[in-house]
Amino acid sequence: MLLAIFSIAVPAYAIDFSHLNLSGLEIKGNQNASVTIVEFSDYSCPFTAKVQPTIKQLMVRYNNRVNMVHMTFFIRPDARAAHAATLCAGEQGRYWDMHDLILKSGNFSESYARSLAANLTLDMDKFNACMAAGKDDILAAQQTMAASLNIRATPTFVIGIRDGDSINGTVIVGLHEFDVFSSAVDEQLAKPATKRAPPTLPVISPASPAISPASSASSSSSAQAQSSLALLKNKLVADFLRMTLIGRQ
Repeated sequence: MLLAIFSIAVPAYAIDFSHLNLSGLEIKGNQNASVTIVEFSDYSCPFTAKVQPTIKQLMVRYNNRVNMVHMTFFIRPDARAAHAATLCAGEQGRYWDMHDLILKSGNFSESYARSLAANLTLDMDKFNACMAAGKDDILAAQQTMAASLNIRATPTFVIGIRDGDSINGTVIVGLHEFDVFSSAVDEQLAKPATKRAPPTLPVISPASPAISPASSASSSSSAQAQSSLALLKNKLVADFLRMTLIGRQ
């Protein structure tokens, strides 16, 4: 008997999709895929790195039916340079190569990003000039967009059907098993191409802790009480799912 080791939480907050704009973002996979995965991540977040093999497996499983875009939401300022390096590599057509290598290594230092650029045989004069410029406008815009969407932790994924430069779909927060992601993709693929997901959607919360700005700050007693209540809700729902699965055996 196999029991899922994830929990589905009553969302403590909602994602506001009205501010999400995917214009100009690098797309990984089939440009015309039915379903898009939007990843909000921080290269310094260990859970962002740990979930990458699952995302890669997802892209292989669904092949040309799924594509992916990445948006920066760095919580540690020292990860800024690595995110800028990815954008600079993108100017030379190597955005996803830089993205994947940084996450695979776990090294988000600027010096390492520069060494990766050399290994990718990028034009280093152009790359260094781009890094000197800093890409602050794009990074700031993506940070602002994440905040306006009410994104609070990394990694956060939105899996849904793209409509122009916007998207509506299922939100997944944190590190989960493959079946959680594949179920979200299957749900979207089952919808008519013209059907949009409703604006208020369930959030699948992390089985393992996601990284959020609040996680590194001291919490008030009120925040701790809310956190305890959320954990209790998670446990009750998880226990219900577990008993349902057992009853089906």
